[in-house]
Amino acid sequence: MALGKCVLLGVSVLTLGLILGSQCAARIDPKTIVGVWLLDEGEGDDASENERHGKLTGKPKVVEGKFGTALDFSGEGDTVKIADLAEILPAKVVTITLWVKIGDHGKNPDVFSLNPGEPGRISVAIWDKQIFWHFGVGGKWIVIRFIDEEWVGQWKHWTFINNAEDNFMAGYIDGEKATRIGGISGEYEQRGGDFHIGGRPEASFSGAIDDFGIFNTTLSEDDIKMIVDRGLERAALFQGVESAAKLATIWGGLKALQ
Repeated sequence: MALGKCVLLGVSVLTLGLILGSQCAARIDPKTIVGVWLLDEGEGDDASENERHGKLTGKPKVVEGKFGTALDFSGEGDTVKIADLAEILPAKVVTITLWVKIGDHGKNPDVFSLNPGEPGRISVAIWDKQIFWHFGVGGKWIVIRFIDEEWVGQWKHWTFINNAEDNFMAGYIDGEKATRIGGISGEYEQRGGDFHIGGRPEASFSGAIDDFGIFNTTLSEDDIKMIVDRGLERAALFQGVESAAKLATIWGGLKALQ
């Protein structure tokens, strides 16, 4: 075998090892996905296997997102309504992640919401320039963080966790822990009602949202940072597809060297 082929073979084997190694590294388990709404191309489709597709209400606009495109909500009733999501929402442990670009937050809007006005609601709201998070029965509103004025018009990644097994609630901004409060958590007992991304018609969000995901586990800080760095599509959905394509290419090259 010529020296050049030996070098190429060595590089290919090394690359193959790195790809296989990356598959063994930490990644988000697809079985923990409740739903993934990439909000690309003006659609409210769920990209996960659960296929809990949403329908647009009002006229949210397609804008440039953090990853691909996003939906921009006017604050005048625009939402993505997911009618059957409540049936599969986890009761005790949940992580919700999304990219947010705040617009006019002076109206104290919800950013997403299910069963608003009821004790068992699931919601993130902006009140008095603060981010509040509430999950289920027994849970209380907790403050995640004050909103800096410089956030307006800038993409920020928000993550919200409720864990009723270990009894805590938490929030992350751009992959960094903003708050964690022990001795408080909620359980989702109600079934039914519409889940709204973009608030709710009577308290809707003004600004853009991208890459909205729900998981039935407490994502680790590494998982959250992977979503921030790679986006939901790469972090949770298609890692295996991308790697399979790379493996096929390398394997074909190795066979050609024989």
